[in-house]
Amino acid sequence: ANTYNGDTVVVSGTLRLGNSQALGSTAAGTIVTSSTLAAIPGGVLDLYGQSIQGESLVLSGSSRGVALVNSRTGSAASWSGPVTASGTATIGGPGPLTIAGTLTKIGSGTLTVADGAVVTGSTSIQGGGVQLASASGLAGSRVTPLAGGTLSLAPYLQASIGGLAPLAGGLTDVGSGMVTVTAGLPAADMVTALLTGLGDGSWNGSSGITSSTAAA
Repeated sequence: ANTYNGDTVVVSGTLRLGNSQALGSTAAGTIVTSSTLAAIPGGVLDLYGQSIQGESLVLSGSSRGVALVNSRTGSAASWSGPVTASGTATIGGPGPLTIAGTLTKIGSGTLTVADGAVVTGSTSIQGGGVQLASASGLAGSRVTPLAGGTLSLAPYLQASIGGLAPLAGGLTDVGSGMVTVTAGLPAADMVTALLTGLGDGSWNGSSGITSSTAAA
């Protein structure tokens, strides 16, 4: 176990955790970012089957991208503190990985929720995009796309999400996929969001629910 009180910063390469106290005190937090040099890959935090409690995490990727993963396929990992992502980032397996805290996407770029990842806290998309690439990745999360934020699905994905606020100013783009909202979406809100996303009739609305595939 480690007892230091400062930030943990991963700029490149992979930091693999060996126990649940490997990141020291939760007073500061952990940052996974990328170098200003384009040839250097972004950082990767590998939980390796560990459960991290009460610590904040920032995923800040350039075009090279950063990632939070669990490479230990036989053991579940989890992160229970708030997670904030900007730029290009990925959360996923191959082992099971639960985000039990809030998930917030800010700024430009896209955060991909990949296979193995399950978000159970609320998801707020304040800027850029969150692409759902796992059918169950947001099945336990209420998703709120705000103005400037977009929730999208990987091509032909059939997914479930725990809840959706489609009239918060952002966009939900189902593309060629299908999404089932299991709770928290009144029929009237869904109809209004679809009409908003329809725009001038060609699915070109900048908010609500739309399909970029239908618009193409």
